[in-house]
Amino acid sequence: MYMTRKIAIAVAALSALLMIGCKPSRVKISGHLRNMDASEVYLEKVTGSKIQVVDSAAVNNGTYKISIKNAPQTPSLYYLSCCGERVPLLLTAGERVVIDADSTIRNYTVSGSEESALLREFHTLCDGKDYIAAKHAQFRFIEEHKESMAAVYALYQRFYGEANLSNGDNDVIYYRKVAEAVGERWPDSPLVAKLRSDIANMEAEAALIANIKEVNYPDIKLPDMYGNEHRLSSLDGKVVLLSFWSVSPESNRFNADLKELYDNYSGSGFEVYQVCVGTSKVDWISSVQEQRLPWISVYDPNVLEYSALALYNVNRLPSNYILDREGNIVGRDIFGDELEAKLSQLLY
Repeated sequence: MYMTRKIAIAVAALSALLMIGCKPSRVKISGHLRNMDASEVYLEKVTGSKIQVVDSAAVNNGTYKISIKNAPQTPSLYYLSCCGERVPLLLTAGERVVIDADSTIRNYTVSGSEESALLREFHTLCDGKDYIAAKHAQFRFIEEHKESMAAVYALYQRFYGEANLSNGDNDVIYYRKVAEAVGERWPDSPLVAKLRSDIANMEAEAALIANIKEVNYPDIKLPDMYGNEHRLSSLDGKVVLLSFWSVSPESNRFNADLKELYDNYSGSGFEVYQVCVGTSKVDWISSVQEQRLPWISVYDPNVLEYSALALYNVNRLPSNYILDREGNIVGRDIFGDELEAKLSQLLY
């Protein structure tokens, strides 16, 4: 009797040690879908550029249960998909997650997963806002939650077809901040490894660009309506008006005055490099065609500190700079008669 009790105690102790040593490997997800004509939900895992369904479940009376058997030990990106819509999740082994939605899966609440809740916060901050407000929210979120895997996700989100997080050159600063903070929490995470690889590529590209000849002003390379890229530095040797504008009811009058100046001085070594910002690409193209703008007209989908505007510290539109034939900035925000007098001085 005594020996049996000792054995039972030993077995219980061994079981407890085994339970401590073995981390849970399953994620359980459940929830209630209200006011939705949903019959099935899907759980998809994101691996690199691939998205694969890992589980599915029927929706009965608005409720569902779904799970991951061998879940990662570090937060990994998944999507919960229903009725053709998705919500992003960052799931870790051992979590019991509750996701409720009303009318649409995008109108959801999440509990039981800290990182997934942060993703929800990120999208709440950005969704439904104009470009400027969304970008401010994105950068604020990254700064405030840089130690989270949700910040890694936020780094890679792009708005309105933009190619870079900021203006390209500054992206690496934000990537480094997040990599350093989140790497301390999850040094073995594949997402952190991907982040570090991208940082290495950015640094290599920056080193290459550093070897290119510099000009006296921040150079810009942006596409015209046909997708052909134009460098501001390609106009070296000319007097250049670098113009920033946005399509608006007043833009026709602004460009009409500029066209008159252009007609008067374009044959004398004068050129306009005009950057449109804060406008949809479709509206910009329509405006350029309707106004028959004769100069170099390019489009930048980014704004504020994330684009050419930041390089020239532009905080109002329209705005302009004048570059002389040697590439020196010799004037800023000059319009009307004052602009014409300045051009006459530089060209003759």
